[in-house]
Order: sequence, then C-alpha cells, then structure tokens
Amino acid sequence: MRRFVMNYKLLKLNLYSLAKSKKQLSETGGPENNGLLFEDTIALEELILNQFGLPICLRYLHMFEFSSKPDDIEINFMISQFELEAKMYLSSSVSTNKELLKAAYEDQIPASEILPEIKIPMHIYTVFVYDNILLKSRDTIENILEELNKVKQDEILDSIGRLVEPDAELNKLAFNYLEDQNLKYLQAFVLDRFGLMSHDEYWSLVGMGVELSFN
Repeated sequence: MRRFVMNYKLLKLNLYSLAKSKKQLSETGGPENNGLLFEDTIALEELILNQFGLPICLRYLHMFEFSSKPDDIEINFMISQFELEAKMYLSSSVSTNKELLKAAYEDQIPASEILPEIKIPMHIYTVFVYDNILLKSRDTIENILEELNKVKQDEILDSIGRLVEPDAELNKLAFNYLEDQNLKYLQAFVLDRFGLMSHDEYWSLVGMGVELSFN
C-alpha cells in the first residue's frame, strides 16, 4: 500500500497561501495578466496534492475552491475532504500502467486524469498520442505505453515542441534529432499539426499499406 506522511502545520500554511494566491490571481485578471502568480498557484496546488500523496489531476485540482477569506473551519474541512480522497486512493490496489491505459480507453477518460497518474508529462505530443492513438484504439496498449515512456525525456519533448515552431532552422535541427528517436506516431502528429492530413486520413492510408514520407 502507498503511504504518505502529513505535516499539518505546513499543510495549513500552504492552503492559506494558496487561497491568498487564487484571490490575488482573480483580482489581477487571471493567468493571462499575471502569468508568474498563476505559475506559483499551480506549484502550490501540486505541492499540496503531493502532501496527500494524490496525483496531479483535474479531479483533485477542482477541489481547491475557497471563500474570499477562508477561516480555520473551512481549511480544516478541506483537509478532511482531501484526507478522505487520499485514503480511498492510497488504500486501493495499485493498478499497473497498462491496466490504467486499458481502463482509460474503455471509459474514454481525459488525458489530464491519466497521464499524471502514470508519470507522463502533459505535452502536445503525449496528449496527441493519448487522444488519437489510445482512445481511438489505433495501436496496442503495449506500443502506446512504450512510446509515452520513450518521449517523457525533456530533450525529446523539447525537440517536438521546436519541430512545430515557425522557424525553419529550429525545425531542421529538431527533425535531425528526432529522426534518430524512431518515434512511432511522430509522422501522424506532424501531418495533423500542420493541417496536411488529418489523423483519420493518415491511419486510413496506413491501414491500406500506403507508405508516407516527410520528404
């Protein structure tokens, strides 16, 4: 069973800080007008969820709702709610990543609920693979999981990000690097990203045995 150690004093300080940050963020126009404060707010939310041993997913992030000026009663109630969620989550049997992806396909669960759970970064490519390969059952779960694990390296994700930037030199450097990584779904991603071919068209052609090339 997974366990977590709770420091209540630090937890309450973090929750009060989070409530203050969310209030300031709202008063200053939201993430668009105060990006640094937004990043600090997200970091606090992740820190608090880590204190409970909970993954960073929308189900738990949505629980961070405060009144304009929370008091000890509200903070303590929020802690009790998170503790209840943590007990259910941490006492459950730990599913393997393959089992989680299988359940995700069967129930069509959003990427934001599953990728953080299996320690895969939320990125334009990982979300593409999740939404267009996994949820549409275009490959085996084993192959999809292998790909997600391969690309979670910062160097690969950064290169994929540069590959779709409107800079020919960066595109070329990124392409040269990624060419050696043998990513299974990069071609489908790039064609779809640039509007050259939808992923549905791509997989239809692949299914007919048509070989496609970037060149």
